[in-house]
Amino acid sequence: MRGADNVQYHHLNQFIFINKIDDNRLIEYYPLFKYQSVLLIHKGHRFTDKAFMVPGDFLTENLITYPVDRNRLDVFQNFLSPASVEPAEVRTSELTSMIVQLVANKRGVAVLPSWAITKYVEDGTVISRKLNRNGLWGILYAAIRKEQSETPYMKAFLRAARKISAQNLDGIALNLKTGKT
Repeated sequence: MRGADNVQYHHLNQFIFINKIDDNRLIEYYPLFKYQSVLLIHKGHRFTDKAFMVPGDFLTENLITYPVDRNRLDVFQNFLSPASVEPAEVRTSELTSMIVQLVANKRGVAVLPSWAITKYVEDGTVISRKLNRNGLWGILYAAIRKEQSETPYMKAFLRAARKISAQNLDGIALNLKTGKT
């Protein structure tokens, strides 16, 4: 077993949820659902009148993200980096609720999955905007050890995870090709 594979493999107890597939021969990846990442801004932000954002809009913004590698964040991987755009500043916070509060208090903007921030947008804490005309879509995967991936309990878990997600998360799509729930 190669060093990196060994570390990842032993840290993977049962399953994890990720949005990027790594090349690892010991892990099987199962798509759970499609989701849209959206920009969060405070009320009164200069982007409030825009229907959607383009990468250049971030040049003067303080972007608040989760503390993970940039190559794991949709906003960098699929939006800013391909356009060679770097935000004015990047800061991190581990909690979604803290990121939302920082945005609401004019400390920056954030890009998060729409399903994670629905309640904050609905209660008026923050405003959301699409990234690009058609939105920025990603897929959330379950990563499972290959030797466990075909077990009846794991198959049942994956079915339950998709069903419960569809029942409780706004703005996701189970049909990964058409985007229909």
